[in-house]
Amino acid sequence: MDEWLEIDDSDAIQNIRKKLPKELLGLITDEEIEEVIDCIHDYFLENGFLEEESDDKTMEFDVDELFEYVSQKLMKSTKEKISDDHIKLMIDAELDYSDFL
Repeated sequence: MDEWLEIDDSDAIQNIRKKLPKELLGLITDEEIEEVIDCIHDYFLENGFLEEESDDKTMEFDVDELFEYVSQKLMKSTKEKISDDHIKLMIDAELDYSDFL
């Protein structure tokens, strides 16, 4: 899981932007994308997926649970409401980028 810790947020943000539909590019800021990335990282950290002793290459987690976690964290921390559809798109893009799917 060390790859996750080494990911450059600016690269991740650009990758997520590439995967978003063009009509969303002006609606979602880099800061919002970074907030989603941080929430995903927090989820994996809190659930023990990033611990060094975890050698299991097949990380099993519930994507719906991850979405709920990220959605709840964003509701508490962001000024603007990010739609559920946008959150799901960003989670999918980040998981693809991080090679966790």
